[in-house]
This record gives sequence, structure tokens and C-alpha cells, in this order.
Amino acid sequence: MSTDSPQQCGPERGVAPAIRFEHLACVYDSDREFLEMAVPFLEAGLSAGRPVLAVTTAANLELIGDTLGTRGVRVL
Repeated sequence: MSTDSPQQCGPERGVAPAIRFEHLACVYDSDREFLEMAVPFLEAGLSAGRPVLAVTTAANLELIGDTLGTRGVRVL
């Protein structure tokens, strides 16, 4: 069984469909460059009602939290 939903892939009878995730990696030289890449990516997912995950350093998570926190987003 297949699905036309772009959000899901590989459902089989009796098996819950898996959710597809986009994996983005980048090289950056400054906090500003990191935020210019990360924030739009995270905001796009949040605006679409999707869960988002950023795996990065504690310092970068703080930058994300400081930026997105002003928009009502909680970063853990």
C-alpha cells in the first residue's frame, strides 16, 4: 500500500507510516551565518506544523532559543 502524502513514506498494511525528515547540514563561520541558515529552516517546519529538531552545540541551541523564543517558541 502506498500513500500520496509527501509527509509519509513506506506505509505497509498493518504498519504505521513513517514520517520523512529532511536532514540539513551546513558549514558556517559565525553565529550570524549559523542563524541565517538554521532559523528559516526551523521556522518553515514550525509554520507547517511539523516537529523540528536541531542537533548542534549548546551555544548554538542558546542562539536558536534566544532568536525563536522571541517568537513564542520553546527550545529544549
